[in-house]
Amino acid sequence: MSRASSSAASATPFACERKDVAPGRKVGATGLPMDGPDGKNAADVLHDIRVTDPATGKQTAPLGELIDGGGPVLLHLVRRFGCPLCREAAADLSTMAGEVQAAGGRLVAIGCQTEGLEEFVEGSFFAGPVWVDADKLAFSALKLHRSGLHDGYGFLDPASWSAMWRSYQRGVPGDLKGDGFQMGGTFLFVGGRCVYDHRMTSHGDKPDVDEIEAALRTALAASKVTAGPAAAASGVAGSEAATAGDSPRA
Repeated sequence: MSRASSSAASATPFACERKDVAPGRKVGATGLPMDGPDGKNAADVLHDIRVTDPATGKQTAPLGELIDGGGPVLLHLVRRFGCPLCREAAADLSTMAGEVQAAGGRLVAIGCQTEGLEEFVEGSFFAGPVWVDADKLAFSALKLHRSGLHDGYGFLDPASWSAMWRSYQRGVPGDLKGDGFQMGGTFLFVGGRCVYDHRMTSHGDKPDVDEIEAALRTALAASKVTAGPAAAASGVAGSEAATAGDSPRA
């Protein structure tokens, strides 16, 4: 996919206002809503949720500890591990690994089933740990869409068919195992808050990596501006204290 420079998008004010967003609903660095349908920030609804690390068979720490860990976190909830479109999206997101890790962060993927998990991991489709949320606690908390008869089970969107054809042409392997009706989503957290979200509405729906990069850069820049004066003041205070301590007593 195109990875053109997103400097113009990066200039968008952090938490900017948009007239087409419901009053009181926050938006992220690129002008996209960063609160869920219930008006809550994704960081809040995920805070106490634990999932399973299949590598150890044990539960992870609460997701809030991951989100509040200091560096940015790109959290990708996978619709289905065996889906070629999902694998393609995961691989595209993995191109951000270097930039996220350089900022002290990490990429994490969470699926809601184990079908196709082994092949997903062995195929190195995602540049980060892959966890499982068998009870769909995170998916439910984030109110991610589940397709059904009301939307043609996700196949009515023409973009889904074109995406399938593109994936086929790229030779991305896949299967039809598991629950294909639960949609996924992608969330970027910076400073413990969600600054970008993408919630799937159909099988071919996937996040735009350029938009996520813009959100990451803008949020990081905003956090540096916020921390700058405080850090400077702290440095001055520390310098004054050191000077006072070195001065000879009267």
